[in-house]
Amino acid sequence: MNSTSLWPDKKVACMAAGLPHFSYDYMRCWGRDVFISIRGLYLATGRYDEAKEHILAFGSVLKHGMIPNLLDGGRKPRYNARDSIWFYLQAVQDYTKMVPNGIELLQEKVKRRFLPSDDTWFNYDDPRAYSRESTIAEIIHEALGRHALGFEFQEANAGPGLDSQMKWEGFTVSVKPDWTTGLIKGGSQFNCGTWMDKMGESERAGNKGVPGMLETIDDLE
Repeated sequence: MNSTSLWPDKKVACMAAGLPHFSYDYMRCWGRDVFISIRGLYLATGRYDEAKEHILAFGSVLKHGMIPNLLDGGRKPRYNARDSIWFYLQAVQDYTKMVPNGIELLQEKVKRRFLPSDDTWFNYDDPRAYSRESTIAEIIHEALGRHALGFEFQEANAGPGLDSQMKWEGFTVSVKPDWTTGLIKGGSQFNCGTWMDKMGESERAGNKGVPGMLETIDDLE
């Protein structure tokens, strides 16, 4: 479709999170949905090139050690899914094991939408965008390193223009490891950072800005 792609500057077919609702424009391609389904839709069916294109595209937009919840072709990716990165890393591992010579993926280089290990936001047509590159192996190390240290950030462009339902507190994303268990945890009662991502919308019902299925702060990712 003309309104969708994995990249901002070239047209490449991408998965849809769900039809017909999530079929076009920025709502089409979701990191969580892509990498939950990539093994069955692409790897098991031998569509290795399509799988690789999705892995490279999402790797190119790694930021905060996360891949986006909403890709938006790399134009305005939104980083509010704490679980997407783990599905991504599993997909990379599956690719290396299921695809002939798949281990070579780890040395593939991809240009980075943002600067590696730098959380500064800028537009996709900024001279800094796609000016640096990393291998997939380096992207894996960066993601794991950021999660090992833990992080907290406020979403870029936070406010009603980004999410008209969310309360202001929900735009803060917090992730940290629990080194007594080795588990990664994060979140708050004001944001939807995992697959339970329906935000309440009703003032009358009193659930506006409250996740439809409350997640615990100790979500297991």
